[in-house]
Amino acid sequence: MSSPRAIAAMMGTCRTLYRESEGARLLLRRGVSLARDNDIVSFSRFMLADAPARFPHLRKLTVSRGMFADDAVAALKTLLTHPALEIDSLVLRDAESVLSSGSSPQPALEDASCAVDWHPPLLGAFASLTTLRHLTLADLDERAYALLRMLPPGLVSATLLLDSPRARWGDPDARNPIVHLAAQADTLEALCGTGFDVHPDHVAYDVVYPRVRRIQAEYTSRAMPATVAYVHAFPNVEHLALMGERPGDDSDSEFDLDFDEGHEEEQEEGEGEWERGMSMRSRRNGHVPEPDPFTMQSVRAQRASNQADQTHYGSFARLRRVAGSVVDVYRLGLVCHVPELRLRGDVTRPLAPMLRCVVDDVRPARLALTVVGGGPMFAEGGAVRALCAEPMAQCVRALELEVCFAPSEGDVDVGVVLENIFQTLIILPLHTLKLTLNHGLLSPPGRAGRSSHHCPAARTLDALDVTEYARRFRNAIPSLRKEEEGHVEVRRISDAGPHRYLLGPYGGSRHGSPAEFSDEEEWDWWTERRILDLGFGVAVNEEFDDGW
Repeated sequence: MSSPRAIAAMMGTCRTLYRESEGARLLLRRGVSLARDNDIVSFSRFMLADAPARFPHLRKLTVSRGMFADDAVAALKTLLTHPALEIDSLVLRDAESVLSSGSSPQPALEDASCAVDWHPPLLGAFASLTTLRHLTLADLDERAYALLRMLPPGLVSATLLLDSPRARWGDPDARNPIVHLAAQADTLEALCGTGFDVHPDHVAYDVVYPRVRRIQAEYTSRAMPATVAYVHAFPNVEHLALMGERPGDDSDSEFDLDFDEGHEEEQEEGEGEWERGMSMRSRRNGHVPEPDPFTMQSVRAQRASNQADQTHYGSFARLRRVAGSVVDVYRLGLVCHVPELRLRGDVTRPLAPMLRCVVDDVRPARLALTVVGGGPMFAEGGAVRALCAEPMAQCVRALELEVCFAPSEGDVDVGVVLENIFQTLIILPLHTLKLTLNHGLLSPPGRAGRSSHHCPAARTLDALDVTEYARRFRNAIPSLRKEEEGHVEVRRISDAGPHRYLLGPYGGSRHGSPAEFSDEEEWDWWTERRILDLGFGVAVNEEFDDGW
């Protein structure tokens, strides 16, 4: 397909493209991004040149930066209030600046008749969008919150980045989507965002969102995750990910501002498309978070409080999938069965007790996780071996397991480790097994002069016959022998990326090379320092489109 620039050029010479709106349909099919005054003015002229024929083709609009000149504000207002506009999706990247554009001074308080109805020109224009179904707002303050109150009912999905520098940190409910989206309670189906909060004294709120099925959000507040508040507000939620922001994460990467609408039934099989499609980290924007609430004492207290509240007030009745780090899920303190549990980030030995608790909490049939440390975790008496032998783990029918060899395991006997993994997993009545053996930390890229050939463990893994290893599992687990039902897959990778923090503060081992094998006590000390540095996936970086 030709580029938008080429299509625009052809419209100047082709009557079909210009007059019959075919060119406009092609140009507008992926939406429009406006960030500069001249872009807004020229786009307005383009749309009005063949109005109203071109307006139905504009379904998605992204507006950024703000503080537009008066002529750009007038042009944008004309577009937003045109009766033929049927916009479906709106993204305001710098919501407060956009909504403040062209604002004339507020009327004096003594002129009460004017002051009551006064609002910036673009605020009213955006609030008049009656066909809007998907909304994303970043950088919220007074006017952006006013927009949420003024929008007519009809939103299906909302993505709110509530941790912007403008956020009002004094009032917890100022960052509470349960409060701000009340006008959309009857139609909202999916909620996503960052900086979510609740009032610590409120167990439940008056508003209920009966149609919400998916929630994925980050928080930094000590009052979160407020499990029962979400049980009451979102009683029918099926996919839940409430995640604490990672302490020490100074990433400046953007949240994926385009809400993924591809939540079709084919994703129900648990490949993780939902989480990957909406994977994100908070945008810092220079904000310094509250003092770290993620101490073990705080984690345990939050879990106990959430479990007690659910015992008294009830828990989720329709949950089908929970995602997050093992600490995130532990804090939720769920007291209900959840068919699918997808743990993001690494499960290390210090986190093993939490892993046992969350598996016991939800008794999942499908479990996905990454374990760091193949030797100690799967050996006789190891945490994963012990867990798989317990009754709670016998609920697991489908397992997606990545075993990431730790930097201290470069000289282990890989044959013994593989046998321990084998003996651990054949205890489970699995129908599906996807096992990934990752030796990226043993020979990470960027270490000059080093490769898997310098590390005995990595060299052995490179030579492993994964097909034969998979066949052993199929032969040992009766439920995997059934060709029509059972599936087993073993693969070998070398990917240090998500686990690089284990190599030390500069991407290298504290002792130099990751193949200089420190003892287990030293490795545990380092791991415990990063106990909550658990990734939820790679942030999605969008190209900033300055033109429409």
